[in-house]
Amino acid sequence: MNNKDGHSPAHHAALAELLDPVTIARLSELGDWKSATCVDVGAGGGSIAMWLADQVGDDGRVFATDMDPDQIPHHRRLLRVQHDIRGDDPLAGGLYDLIIARLVLSHLPDREAILHRLANRLAAGGTLVVADWATLRDREETIVAAPSEEAADLYATYQRTVGKDVFDAAGTDRNWARRIHPVMLTAGLTEVETRVSAEYWTGGGAGTRFVAAVLQQVRPRLLAAGMTDLQLHKTLAILDDPGLVIHGHPFYITSGRRPE
Repeated sequence: MNNKDGHSPAHHAALAELLDPVTIARLSELGDWKSATCVDVGAGGGSIAMWLADQVGDDGRVFATDMDPDQIPHHRRLLRVQHDIRGDDPLAGGLYDLIIARLVLSHLPDREAILHRLANRLAAGGTLVVADWATLRDREETIVAAPSEEAADLYATYQRTVGKDVFDAAGTDRNWARRIHPVMLTAGLTEVETRVSAEYWTGGGAGTRFVAAVLQQVRPRLLAAGMTDLQLHKTLAILDDPGLVIHGHPFYITSGRRPE
């Protein structure tokens, strides 16, 4: 997603509300980050980078990287870095105590090679955290309740179209989250562990606000795939209806350490 898009603040805010509690809880379990040097790859709105900047103290530093880092807030212990992880890496000369990449690698075709490269940038004993959705596909496993059968049909049409004609067409691997664990093992990391969390999303809540923000951001591609403006308008209304309940995407957080 483009951070310069007018809907990106809503996108980042919904993601922070959805995922920051579980992400922060896991990072807190994995270590005390005081005095650590950390990298948040694809930091987006910067909520996790800002949390880390509060944790590292005056002797630590956080690098928040993104292709468009303008939405990342300023913090005296945080350095915003414009960076495309697919290309040259301005951080390649350093070794880091923590590297986190959340909702990034599933969208990149060379995701396994990038994970290996990130693992090689860890200091001895450093931790790599890679987190992603395992997106649900089928109507039966996704739609828990809907205000009407028509609403259920329309949401299923949207889900099928955005999955196939937007994300699959762009090269997103919607099963990547389930493969992070073995790839970390092949990268030579130890203490590899995966935590999975999921919850139902009710219309008007953070989960469906995230879905709505994505819809707005990819609207041209949805129209090109055959959906109509009226269908998209109705889908947005359904996403705001508390009668809609959908199964949120399972969120996989996988961590591993570089041997001492």
